[in-house]
Amino acid sequence: MNTIKKSFRPALLIATVCCTLFLNGCGLFDKDKDEKVDPDVASSIAGTYNVTYIKVDGAQAITLPQNGISATFQVNKVNPTTVSIALTLSISGQRETESLGEFTVARQQDGTVVLSERGQQIGTVKNNQLEIDADDTIWRASK
Repeated sequence: MNTIKKSFRPALLIATVCCTLFLNGCGLFDKDKDEKVDPDVASSIAGTYNVTYIKVDGAQAITLPQNGISATFQVNKVNPTTVSIALTLSISGQRETESLGEFTVARQQDGTVVLSERGQQIGTVKNNQLEIDADDTIWRASK
């Protein structure tokens, strides 16, 4: 009886290895197989975005540039999953820049990059279009 058990050990080992390789090849162990792997999300969205739309607290939307008024968002990579954003407002040639802070970025399955601050989503970037919805103000900008 002991000899029979010993003869089955190599066969059992081979069967286990084959099953594991087969299941792994089928993607059974890929928990995030649908998510795109993008180790440097921040670099993919870094750049200057020209503001084209502002809507404050439900008021009528404003399109920019208009009457000497323009605005840009400068998105800079801090690390692969963090960006800093600064807003520059230009009125009749007078420019003022304000840092909005640092934001965590993550790419969703559909390619949209979500910007978050302390776990709260504040914006998205998709197809070089940035949208920030924070403090009752919606900003839209394009790269």
